[in-house]
Amino acid sequence: GITPIGPGGHSHKGTSCKTSVANQIAGTHKVMQELRIISPHMAVNLTDQYMPYYEAHQYPKLSRRINEEEFEQALEHAKGLTLLLD
Repeated sequence: GITPIGPGGHSHKGTSCKTSVANQIAGTHKVMQELRIISPHMAVNLTDQYMPYYEAHQYPKLSRRINEEEFEQALEHAKGLTLLLD
């Protein structure tokens, strides 16, 4: 549903989602498009906190953290979908 943002930028009800931006193989853009289908007014918290643990080193595309440019691209994509960014 609609996520109302109150004074101070806080929300106390509605739908929200936190997703970590790994890189393009993780499908961040596709995830955001699907979230918009569920609710175009969903609050989305994008983070750049992805850490390549466990066996990620076996997959070159997942074996590194994202860079600032990749994170900025994900933010711009989310803005283009009119998702509420937290």
